[in-house]
Amino acid sequence: MNENELAAIVDSLSEQQQGGATLAEAATTIRGQNPNLSATDLAQALAATRLSTAPEILPEIDPSGAVAQAMTSGDPLAGPKEIAEALKAAGYSLNEIATAIIAAGVYPDLTAYQLGTVLLWPSVFPNTTATEMRGALEAANFSAADIDAALAQLFPSPIVGPIVDGAIICFHCMGTAVNPAHLWLNGRTQDGKLELSPSAADPSTGARWKAHAQGENVFAFECLGTLVNPDFVWLYGTYDGSVFLAPRATPSTDDGLRWQVNTADGKIYTLKNLGAANPFVWLNGGTADGSVNLAPGTASPYTGTQWKAVPQFRKIGPIGIKADPFDDTDAVLKLNKPLTRLFVRSGNVLDSFEVFYGGSNTPLAHHGGGMGDRRRNAILGDDYITKVSGYYGGYHGGHCMLQLTFYTKKGQIFGPYGDMWDTDPGRTAFTLEADDDEKVVAFFGTANYYLCSIGITVQPI
Repeated sequence: MNENELAAIVDSLSEQQQGGATLAEAATTIRGQNPNLSATDLAQALAATRLSTAPEILPEIDPSGAVAQAMTSGDPLAGPKEIAEALKAAGYSLNEIATAIIAAGVYPDLTAYQLGTVLLWPSVFPNTTATEMRGALEAANFSAADIDAALAQLFPSPIVGPIVDGAIICFHCMGTAVNPAHLWLNGRTQDGKLELSPSAADPSTGARWKAHAQGENVFAFECLGTLVNPDFVWLYGTYDGSVFLAPRATPSTDDGLRWQVNTADGKIYTLKNLGAANPFVWLNGGTADGSVNLAPGTASPYTGTQWKAVPQFRKIGPIGIKADPFDDTDAVLKLNKPLTRLFVRSGNVLDSFEVFYGGSNTPLAHHGGGMGDRRRNAILGDDYITKVSGYYGGYHGGHCMLQLTFYTKKGQIFGPYGDMWDTDPGRTAFTLEADDDEKVVAFFGTANYYLCSIGITVQPI
């Protein structure tokens, strides 16, 4: 297409827009009038129209000028998205649009990943498969390495780990500027602000986030702070790099509420905001000062973009043999008070134990029988259990828990309880242990006349 033909199309597009037509409507009309018009030619005219560039100086347009102007509008992909939408409305194919978007005079400086993001936009080709995207990027003449890197970001592998639909998660910031006062992502539902708190337990109830699936590896995160306020609910990222709690809304209608979740090992995650402007898209915690914002990358110095996803609680075990089951977990979570004391009955084996919460002298539960010559209190106070070890095996024709030892964060050791005298040979040793940033909050297992098996329920510290 020569300059005069281009100028005529630009004039027609401008007139239609002045008459109230959208860019997509104008493009559809032009395609109808010129059915043989290529996607690249129409894209160049659309770019010129969008930038109000005089046709006679098109040859001198800086190819990056459109991108530069889009950057000043807040979303660096706003221009490419708008032109892609118009070309889609005009009936062009995925590959034709991919080639046209990066043509000279349009957006030639887009990376393979940026072009893929444009093509997957909800109003363009949101259901494109990885195979189809590879073909489109090949048509746009990107290198194999660039295409592979882009596809890895655009179509990440399914998440394996604790972040699943409906899960309640706590996010531990792994920034290298370690400060125990700034560890957990905490939403302040009273004023909508975000911060890093020293704990994921009370009073930092805003450190609990419920995951709502929005697509493969895409979630919205609802803050579960107990000071409920409908104006401050969802984790939200914005064009200026700030993050806050947004009002209750439908996440699928607002990309600022949607986060792409990526992980290499199922434990450490990065969270990419799908509504924020490049390059500020990655959720970042400032462990030095407790701030939360969006960062332009995930490598150093932005180490606060690495987050350990810790379930609100998780269970480890049980270890032992089958008998009558017990599980204190639900009652403990509802009680919402710390474990402050254990009362253990033992002799040759572990007969029973009782658990006390919040300094109460009344046990929450009793597990096992009523025997046991040695009766001991394990007073925790403000300490907490992090590990339980012991043995189980045969005793007088049956099987039960033979011995238990409890270990605390502050180095206290309670036990061993059960001297294992007159027990069968071939006993089995075991250890149940929380992670460094977790504590034991409840127990579950089986019991009859003796304690027969035990498991631990752990929560973030």
